[in-house]
Amino acid sequence: MALFVALFVGAVLGGVLGEVFKRYIPLLAGGAKVGFKPVTLDLYILVLTFGFDFKITVAAIIGILLAFILVIKK
Repeated sequence: MALFVALFVGAVLGGVLGEVFKRYIPLLAGGAKVGFKPVTLDLYILVLTFGFDFKITVAAIIGILLAFILVIKK
């Protein structure tokens, strides 16, 4: 569980840092977007909307790798 949390935090921090520094190093913000558009299920008394979007960038991958290394070294 700690590994999953560390990888998630590494991806988020890497993504944020990539967005902050993309002006100086544009490669960091490059990546791909994966997911599907929202789909609505109308059950007359309840309306559910499902959707998923995940943007993986070079900076996020670097963050994941750094988090993995830090967790493994402990």
